[in-house]
Amino acid sequence: MKNIILLASSRSGHNFTGFMIRSWCPDDRFFQFEAISPEDFERNKDRRNVCRGIETITVIQVRDYLNFSASWVKFCLNRGDAWKEDNILNMLDTWLKITKEAMYDSDYIGNKITLIYDQFVQNESYRKAVCSLLDGEYSEAGLEIVATGGQGSSFDHFTLQGNGSAMKVVDRWEWWLSEEAEEFLHLLKVKKNILEYYTDQFDLSPGQSKLVNEILK
Repeated sequence: MKNIILLASSRSGHNFTGFMIRSWCPDDRFFQFEAISPEDFERNKDRRNVCRGIETITVIQVRDYLNFSASWVKFCLNRGDAWKEDNILNMLDTWLKITKEAMYDSDYIGNKITLIYDQFVQNESYRKAVCSLLDGEYSEAGLEIVATGGQGSSFDHFTLQGNGSAMKVVDRWEWWLSEEAEEFLHLLKVKKNILEYYTDQFDLSPGQSKLVNEILK
């Protein structure tokens, strides 16, 4: 038995990946930490207590920045506090800190595995590779489940329960092209440093590249 810890920013699809990991590794202890920087995570008393005396693997989950940010702002809109811009911006900063740790541009966490959510949901071979790194027994039994944690999808809620693969989670960035998103685009521009890091680390589609260039010009 070992500890498996999942660390991710909010709206990163981690409730789904956590569900899958638990199904693969039922004999291991699973813990999930959300919206905490790697540095604070390492100082976290609960994490230290979890890890004491047993092998621990930390899975650091990252989602494409434009998909993540669209889901995060939409989530804030749904709960009625999107006007709290500092709240939105702080989570964008947390995404950057977690992503830098996942990409080995910071090194607060030892014995870690990087999980890219967008690849995880699209690619069976990628899911199998993650499962193998965790010494789990692979299954796709939970692939269509919409995880109940986190109030479901920011866009679909629970309407696609039992058909989760139909959710267009890797195309959420297209929301930034909508009229609803216009008043929030300046938030991405404020965090120019995050967009620059994102474009350096991720393979963007032509549409994503065009959107980033429009924001940064």
